[in-house]
Parts: sequence; C-alpha cells; structure tokens
Amino acid sequence: MFTKKIVVTAGLSSSERARILEQVGAGQPPLELYPLSDTDRNKKVGQVIESALAGQESDGSRTELEFPWPLVFFAVFPRSDIDPFIAAYKSVIDRRAVFASLTETNIKWSVDDLLEHLQEEHNHVLERESQHR
Repeated sequence: MFTKKIVVTAGLSSSERARILEQVGAGQPPLELYPLSDTDRNKKVGQVIESALAGQESDGSRTELEFPWPLVFFAVFPRSDIDPFIAAYKSVIDRRAVFASLTETNIKWSVDDLLEHLQEEHNHVLERESQHR
C-alpha cells in the first residue's frame, strides 16, 4: 500500500506543477511532485526517490532542472493509476511530455544517465513520427 504517490519532474514551471497538483493530484494517497535540480544530476535515481520519500526539499524551494520537454517520472506510483494520471495531465498541460516509470534497472542509474536515456528514446519517437507523416 502506498502512503503517498511521488512523481519526479523536470522541465516544468512552478505554475505547471501547481496546476498538476490542483487538478490532477486530488485523491488518496496524496500526490507529491519532486522537481529535479542540478544538485541531483550525479545522484542515483534511488537516492533521489529516498529523498522524496523522506520529504526532503519538496517544498517548492528547488529550482527545477531544465529538460527539453516536461518530464514526468512515476517514482512511487500504483501502476493502475498511471494511465488516468497521464490523461488528466494532458488535459491540464498542453505541452508534450516524456512519461517514464521506475524500473529495477533505472533505479541504479545516475539522474544524468536517466535523462540522457529518456532524451534519446524521445528523439527516436519523434523521428519515427516524422517519418510517418
């Protein structure tokens, strides 16, 4: 059972995070957004999630890490809630996002490695889409 849902983010403005919490974050367990910052770059993904679970620096005082697209990383999140969250997110934020989930593999990566991997994957998706137009 989850005591809270944690979504790690990058590339979102503070107003976008506020809209997500207001319009998508209702319900139980409560949703917390944990914005990545430059200080997280060399940390392991697992360390960042531990910090988020401990409630460290989730008060909005962090400057969110730049990323080419909004990143929504489901760190502590029931699988059954992911699709409804994505649908609700898309109704609130009109910018295309990169959605990803925690895995047994990426929990051991550095945040930089995760971001690089997600950027490569997203670029491949965009390339395939442009070829099919």
